[in-house]
Amino acid sequence: VAVIAGVVVARRRRSRSGQLPTSAERPGLSAPQASDRDGDEPEGEGLEQPAAPAGALPSVETPESIPGRMQRLRARLAGSGGFGKAVLSVLSRGDLTETDWEEIEDTLLTSDLGIEVTTALMETLRTQAKVLDTSDPTAIRGVLRRELLALVDPAMDRSLNLAPPQAAEGFTGEGSPAAAVLMVGVNGTGKTTTCGKLARVLVAQDKTVLMGAAD
Repeated sequence: VAVIAGVVVARRRRSRSGQLPTSAERPGLSAPQASDRDGDEPEGEGLEQPAAPAGALPSVETPESIPGRMQRLRARLAGSGGFGKAVLSVLSRGDLTETDWEEIEDTLLTSDLGIEVTTALMETLRTQAKVLDTSDPTAIRGVLRRELLALVDPAMDRSLNLAPPQAAEGFTGEGSPAAAVLMVGVNGTGKTTTCGKLARVLVAQDKTVLMGAAD
């Protein structure tokens, strides 16, 4: 009986081994590809990539020269004249009333002359009108012109001294000390705007400008 059972088991094992599919016939299995082997690089890797084209350099704006800026400024001033037209319009009405004086004062204030300058100018105009004993617009216009010229003082030297100062004792920096320009004024009077315009003029003169806050 044991011999017969051993023969039957051996036959069953042989029949099962004969029914197993080979590795090539098994579903879902495939032979390894060349790109999957260890040490192989993916296709295209390691090849030299073409260099990206260099971008265009940013353009540098060159500030306008001083003669050109002055010519443009004169053209703009010639076309504005809002302040003068407003004052002359009041003065051309004839005898000046209190309402006319107030309108002249408002025009001076809205023209950014400042409260102190406007107050002093109005006091001078009223005093001269009393001294001359007149409310004639032509006479008041002459006084106004004279006082405005005195305020701006065309003979005043408004040039900038940009000569480098002498080096102080113990100065160890390279080259000469830089010239300094200090802008002083109350809030809202245009210091920052003036500094920017001044910097453009200096750059147009081939000077190097460095601006800093000093509040």
